[in-house]
Amino acid sequence: MLVIRLLALSLAIFPRTASGFSFTINNTPQQCSNLDISITGSGQPPYRAVILPYGPTPLPNNVEVRQVLDVPFIGDSTSVSLKLTYPENSQFVVVVSGIISSYL
Repeated sequence: MLVIRLLALSLAIFPRTASGFSFTINNTPQQCSNLDISITGSGQPPYRAVILPYGPTPLPNNVEVRQVLDVPFIGDSTSVSLKLTYPENSQFVVVVSGIISSYL
């Protein structure tokens, strides 16, 4: 019981803050064109974007040429532009990661 009270007291004394971020794809994805991604919010670099193919390949005979793309943002940058090498009509998922601050 004492441990629970001490934990509750420490949470009341020390302020808790958290920060996060979101990202935006700034243009319409097109085959062999640049895909522009930007970060907003209060996350902290370094950021990176991972693009994962999703769904069936759009190519005949189930030929799969799409690969996972792992693209680091440079330095403290909050934007990145990468060449999208997926065939036309491909589906994909974009995951952006960075450091999210949390203080107890």
